[in-house]
Amino acid sequence: MLLRVAAEFQAFCLDMHELVVDELIRNTATQNGPLEIILRTALRSTHLSVGNPTSDKIKKDFARAGVPEIWNLAGSSSVAAKSKLPTLSRLLKVRNAIAHGQYGEIVRNLPARVSVYDFLNSHCVPDLDHIVSELDFALSVFIDGLFGLGRPW
Repeated sequence: MLLRVAAEFQAFCLDMHELVVDELIRNTATQNGPLEIILRTALRSTHLSVGNPTSDKIKKDFARAGVPEIWNLAGSSSVAAKSKLPTLSRLLKVRNAIAHGQYGEIVRNLPARVSVYDFLNSHCVPDLDHIVSELDFALSVFIDGLFGLGRPW
């Protein structure tokens, strides 16, 4: 289940990146096929498509699409999403340890006296839900700020 949560978070980040790129292109290159191809190629996700969705990879891919300091932007609407990033980092370490059979690493990366199940349900899911909500809101506000056409989603 933990592997699935990590994979679904990565898919969410890729989907959000694609939505941002689609909105940028829709509002700048609507009737220009060659320009659309150039922009889509230049802005595509290069870091999130490979490996784990670390906070640094998320930051780099969104910066590539013109989103400045994604974690500051995401934290601006309520309690900072940045405060939840240590849970994401820990989730990815535990995910890698499970995937590679490194059981000592699982124990080292879990909070003291917490099972993988409890870590997932009590820490990961609530913190990732918060990160997802913040990213969704902040990115739609960012796009609205660029084009002034209202939040696109």
